[in-house]
Amino acid sequence: MNEPKRIVKGDAVTWFRRVSNPLHSYQYILVGADSKFTIDATVEEGMATVDLSSSKTNEFISGEYRWHLFSDDGTERFTVAHGYFVIDANPADFEYCDTTTHAERVLASIEKRIEGRILSDHEDYSIEGRSLSRIPIDQLERLKRRYSWRVRTAKQKKGLINRPRRVYYR
Repeated sequence: MNEPKRIVKGDAVTWFRRVSNPLHSYQYILVGADSKFTIDATVEEGMATVDLSSSKTNEFISGEYRWHLFSDDGTERFTVAHGYFVIDANPADFEYCDTTTHAERVLASIEKRIEGRILSDHEDYSIEGRSLSRIPIDQLERLKRRYSWRVRTAKQKKGLINRPRRVYYR
């Protein structure tokens, strides 16, 4: 197994990487927007192993990190690999969490606007030389359909709703 794509703070994590020179020492350097830290890897039988305890990962700062794996022979340092991973916040630290997507919030806003429009019944009006034009109802309906599909697609990706099955018959 190579480096993980995501790490959750507070979870124990282990990963391995095959290395070419088992006599070198190996170290990961993680650089994020707000922090930088190092992780030492142990080398056994040609594999660099990182074994992080729950208490160690709980010290991490959440965010996206670029990692670099370096090998060191005592005199020279060599870059072995690099990549990205995300350190997610510990869910046990949350009091609550807003899981709505941008599309869900926009869809709710559009639906409120349509509902308000039905009650007020005015698209354009003018008072003492000032005029106000609102988004036409048919344009709001198009936006509603577009964002409804986006919400549906996002829910399908999350596994909250099933994809529609097509039944073919002759």
